[in-house]
Amino acid sequence: MHIMRLNIVVTNTTALHIGSGRPGVVTDSGVVTTPLGEPFLPGSSLKGKLRSTAERLAPHLGLTACLLGTSPTDVDCCTDGEWAKENKDRLEDIRSEANPNKKRALIESVTCDVCRIFGSPVMASRLSISDGSVIKWEGIIQARDGVVIDRDSETTVRGLRFDYDVIPPGAQFQFSMELSDLDEAELALIGASLLYWRENLLLGGGTSRGLGRMRIESVEAWQVDLTKPEEKLGYLLHQEMQPISDWEALFQMYVDERLREVGSIA
Repeated sequence: MHIMRLNIVVTNTTALHIGSGRPGVVTDSGVVTTPLGEPFLPGSSLKGKLRSTAERLAPHLGLTACLLGTSPTDVDCCTDGEWAKENKDRLEDIRSEANPNKKRALIESVTCDVCRIFGSPVMASRLSISDGSVIKWEGIIQARDGVVIDRDSETTVRGLRFDYDVIPPGAQFQFSMELSDLDEAELALIGASLLYWRENLLLGGGTSRGLGRMRIESVEAWQVDLTKPEEKLGYLLHQEMQPISDWEALFQMYVDERLREVGSIA
């Protein structure tokens, strides 16, 4: 079993709004904060964004993505609600299978490549992401005004204004990611997604209006091979892992090897 851990620091280069679902102190829409009033990046938002990035890139790496049933695909996957309804008996047979090896093969036969990493109704996720805690910010939350646009007349609708909270540019957040027992093709997909994120990560609401642009500032990476007795002992006793000196080069290697396998590069 192979485990990789990444500590990632990101900065918002434009104002950031990840809504709390509640009004702010003086605005119609607040941002998510800790009980101490500090902003943070929900791990669920980060994982969802990574998944959507992986879904877009998967076909270019010869991998499948069901898109969670949100748009028509030719990929059969148990995560798609309609497919699951039509194949209810088949899923029950998989759940009741007693042979572990056969059960795993049956699960993989009804799970797309993306869901094998991020999880499905019959398979646990092998990727986890923590909340992103703020490590640097101005200590203020700004209020911004917005207006409602009539799509037909392309003019503002009188009397319909709103305001919302944003985190000013320059805040830094740190989160961790753990990858458990991914094969080389799956590491290529996650690697391609992280390489894409370096300058193209958008989080939160209002991204079409310029909000939520993020930049990766730094990545620290470690890995451990639990099939090696000495590494396994150090990990189990002290959580010791081997440092990865250049995360970009490592993931680029996985991506290049995968592209060669599918014939995209020579």
